[in-house]
Amino acid sequence: METAGLFVIIVIIGALEAPRLIKEKMWKELGVFSLLLLTGATLAIVMIMDITFLNPVKVLEKVFTPVGKWIEQVLT
Repeated sequence: METAGLFVIIVIIGALEAPRLIKEKMWKELGVFSLLLLTGATLAIVMIMDITFLNPVKVLEKVFTPVGKWIEQVLT
């Protein structure tokens, strides 16, 4: 039920915003809007369905912690 409600809200948001972007021929903005709306919708559905999802902050920590330590060693 929650997923259906979320879908309705997403459709309403798209129906309110997309026609103006299309009318004014703002194609790049429409693409960015669509990408962000779909990304948000996907993340919301994942949260509603209680699916474990990889946290992007953890990925960045794993990448940049060794880089930070290396820079610290070079500078000291």
